[in-house]
Amino acid sequence: MLNATLLGEIFPATFPEKGPEEYLRCARYLTGVPQVLDIYDCSLGLLRIGPFNYKPLRGVDLWLEQNDEFILQHLSTSPEVEPPHFVMQIRATLKYIQDNPFPAVTVFRDNRPHYFRRDEHSGMWVPVSF
Repeated sequence: MLNATLLGEIFPATFPEKGPEEYLRCARYLTGVPQVLDIYDCSLGLLRIGPFNYKPLRGVDLWLEQNDEFILQHLSTSPEVEPPHFVMQIRATLKYIQDNPFPAVTVFRDNRPHYFRRDEHSGMWVPVSF
């Protein structure tokens, strides 16, 4: 929530840019890794993702077969106020988990982090070889 103090208004904050490898980062949390992922390396001025692994999500196929309302009610902490794209994002994350049950093997093949920098002109995150 954002609070516009001068106007006395409170409204939901929205961030159109979610950063690189969104589904990989979401998969880590959805599979129960309790630690917050610190992805900004201030010494390099880059985003650094991984390497990490997560536990395979048992029943991911069953989750993907459920209807939107079921996913909303069971995978949200606050289903009444989720944004319209919430279920779509969860489905995409579940599919990512299904395709990458062991990211240490399929995503971080060389056991190295993925680095990104923000392009000054486009504002997009671009991969950096490091």
